[in-house]
Amino acid sequence: MPVNTALCRLRRLARKIWPGVLIVLAMLPSLYWIANDHHVWPWDPAWYGEVSVDLWFRLTRRFSKWAPAMLNAFASKSPGIAWLGQFFVPLGRAVGSIETGLLCSIIATQIGSLVLFYNTAKELAPGRRLVAAAGVLLFASAPLFVAMSHQYFPEPLQLFGVTYFYFLAAAGHRIHRLTLLGNLLLATAVALLAKMTSPIYCGLPGLIGAYALIQKRVAGNHASLKGPRWGWLVVLAGAVLSVLCAAWYARNFAALRGTLKQQTSLEFTSDYGRPGSFPEKFSYWLHALQWSFQLPWVIAGQLLLVGAGLALSRTWVRAGKINPLETCEWRFNLLAICSVIHILAVLSLCSLNYNEENRYLLPLLPAVATISLWVICKIRQPWLLGGVLVLLILQWIAVCSQSMGGRHMDGSICSYWVVPFDHDRIPGNEAARIVRDTFDPAAKSRFSIVGVELPWLNATTLSFFAAKAQLKTGKRSYYSSLGYKENDTNAAWARVQDPKYQYFISLDETAQPANPNFLNGASLPVLRRIRDDSDFIRQPFSSTLGVVLYRKNTESPKLEPPGTDR
Repeated sequence: MPVNTALCRLRRLARKIWPGVLIVLAMLPSLYWIANDHHVWPWDPAWYGEVSVDLWFRLTRRFSKWAPAMLNAFASKSPGIAWLGQFFVPLGRAVGSIETGLLCSIIATQIGSLVLFYNTAKELAPGRRLVAAAGVLLFASAPLFVAMSHQYFPEPLQLFGVTYFYFLAAAGHRIHRLTLLGNLLLATAVALLAKMTSPIYCGLPGLIGAYALIQKRVAGNHASLKGPRWGWLVVLAGAVLSVLCAAWYARNFAALRGTLKQQTSLEFTSDYGRPGSFPEKFSYWLHALQWSFQLPWVIAGQLLLVGAGLALSRTWVRAGKINPLETCEWRFNLLAICSVIHILAVLSLCSLNYNEENRYLLPLLPAVATISLWVICKIRQPWLLGGVLVLLILQWIAVCSQSMGGRHMDGSICSYWVVPFDHDRIPGNEAARIVRDTFDPAAKSRFSIVGVELPWLNATTLSFFAAKAQLKTGKRSYYSSLGYKENDTNAAWARVQDPKYQYFISLDETAQPANPNFLNGASLPVLRRIRDDSDFIRQPFSSTLGVVLYRKNTESPKLEPPGTDR
């Protein structure tokens, strides 16, 4: 008896912990990637990182300025990634890399998405643990999911918000109304703080959750989410976050409207994609959806196994060998239909623009995974369902292997965002040295202008390095560019002549790109004018990458940091 009792307890423990073990194992390669990567964060990730570090600095050093900084964060972009990331800055300082600490916030968000979708799958297919495991693997093995676990972008937080709504749509009928209300508030705030485009990914699941709230019925028992005390805490948390979200949007509405107008304009989007008719663009996005979430051979294998499962199930039902369960209830069917609608809506909106940035597809993962689960649930034979799990595990291995520098898969098969970690520390070291050499705590002005736009050398990236340096020095320097897409040499030169800029940073002519892109039209002409201008003195700076540093002869009066210079 004691042995049998111990075995029973061990089985119960294994049933409780296996989902957590599966999720942790799924994210371990991403943690390894983060620990070994040393690439310099380019434009957008650097800006997100800069604001995250600045918020932590104000919270710990200038608390009176923290709340205003929270409400003014980004202005033109939703602030969720920085609001969350700031609390991971001390972790980054502890491990010796701010970037590692900030990316741990991404890992935490991705783990949250896996937990939510695991519970969503349990609700949609109760009693079928293999289906729930398939739900986790559909997420964890998706190439874009793996890739975005390595980057400091807001899409993982948006994915968490969208998955939150899918869970509430699936489980809302079993959650206490008070707790459901709090969760709906939380999900709404998280999704909108992640990105303002979130409703197009989760609007219909949100309506299903709201319908469950209006029904005024509670079925079953969901102890972990029930109870008046816990319910009031969830409502309070949801209300507080919703108020903060509303305050941020009210404060920055004008800037958001301007950004939305700019990012949907032909002038802006034409530089990040290709023109084409709606059918051509829709076809492109359908292919992008495939290589972002599943490899072709995995899709083919799943379809084969599902077909075999359907054929065998039909035969067995007729023979009376099994009593089929209702695995696809009306909520499952409704959620699958909503998923199809959201996918078509997002792909249609993408097809109306030039922009072909595939990371915008990440929040569609719950929709894609829900449809896949709906199909997988047709399989009644455990060994066939096990075959699907094996395929997903093999996809996870293949994608993680590519991210570790293994065999490279073509961009038409796997997301182009799946890239190996970078061992090269030289660009990061030189960027840190630039910030150090252009920082003078006694100077009246600490502004510099960066005359080139490269992923590792630009004003936003140097601003991020300056924000990191501020954690040690308590003061920082500021950086600006020649102007976004500035091709007018005279306009760029007039900007350089502004007395607030003391340093000019660029690359030597031989180190600049032979064919400059749309961001560097004025880079080389301005460098040549500065090189021949006696008002600029070249500073000693040994660089293996060709960095050149110039300082103006005269000092400028002390100026406050520019609020809009970037």
